[in-house]
Amino acid sequence: MQKPIEEIREAAKDANTYSVKETMAEIEKRYGNLDRVIAIYRELAEEEDKRKWASDNWHKKLMEIYRDIGDEQNYRAELLSAMAINIGDINLWNEYKCGFTAEQWPKACENIFSTIRTGNFRVFPWYAEEKRYDLIMAGIEAGRYTDALKTYEKKLKALFPERCLNVLSHQADELAEQSSSRKEYRIVAKILQWMQKYPDGKQKAAELAAGYRVKYMHRPAMMDEIAEF
Repeated sequence: MQKPIEEIREAAKDANTYSVKETMAEIEKRYGNLDRVIAIYRELAEEEDKRKWASDNWHKKLMEIYRDIGDEQNYRAELLSAMAINIGDINLWNEYKCGFTAEQWPKACENIFSTIRTGNFRVFPWYAEEKRYDLIMAGIEAGRYTDALKTYEKKLKALFPERCLNVLSHQADELAEQSSSRKEYRIVAKILQWMQKYPDGKQKAAELAAGYRVKYMHRPAMMDEIAEF
């Protein structure tokens, strides 16, 4: 802080590294040069946009600046950019939602959801927040996300029991084909057990096990693990 800012910029200009940019943003902030801070943050945010993943959330830092100076337009723009690389962040979602009336929200919500690829599991918290369990179910089917099925199973089982059972059936088939150790065969057996919680699940699990006994008869460890079915 005892050096003129021009000298500091001159010293830093050839060191175009991430850490130097971050440090220069802090220095410019202490000198009260907000335009310079915004320019550096924008540059760092663009790098995050290219990676499509937020490590330091530079868009959030820009949001803070625009909120502090009362620039609502740029604040909302940075909020949308932050949401694009922080898909599923509930705080950002609720902040975005606050900008709409109850009448405006359904269309705005659908506009966001329409930009997200089916099967992107990161968005599931937003879907759940809006009670769009149909979209969660479609995403689970696209990606075979049994962990996500477990998370939202209470709702999904009540709404889409057959589709849930089909996801588990496909998962069991894939694992049975790929497995080569007793540990992996036990996972197949656990999925068959899981299926039994659903209507017609016991019958479906028994049918799958019968097929495995024929197809994988030369895998004695698997035969042991699925014997109960």
